[in-house]
Amino acid sequence: MTDWIHCNSCYNLPRSGKNFSLTNCGHIYCSDCLSRCVRDRCMICGNSCRSILLSTEMNPSLQMYFLDPLIQLKTIQQIFEFQQNQQMRLMKFWRDQVEKISSFKDCFQKMERRLMNFKCDNATLREENQILRRKLVQNDLR
Repeated sequence: MTDWIHCNSCYNLPRSGKNFSLTNCGHIYCSDCLSRCVRDRCMICGNSCRSILLSTEMNPSLQMYFLDPLIQLKTIQQIFEFQQNQQMRLMKFWRDQVEKISSFKDCFQKMERRLMNFKCDNATLREENQILRRKLVQNDLR
């Protein structure tokens, strides 16, 4: 255990060979002092309390309070980097989608311009065709 852990009542350290417990109100007691708590009341704050033995068997959510903060910072940094990488991948995906849509939009605009040119060419050809038909009709009448 870390060197800051001590009984909040008698200030003994874990090196004394005693078991230490953590109360739900956040106080740490050696086994001797914990046995002196009256009617499950904390000797420090007076609140009703339950306790668990400090050990590697504790729930991980409680164990984290006894870990080296630098290790926890590394873990937090790894979590942050993982989440950041996931966000970056998602953003890249959406950027690529926007780029594709933009590319499709450009392609559709070019096709639309070509279609308009075809319509104009078609209209011109129809007019020329009508003119030529009129000329043919006039030549046949002569």
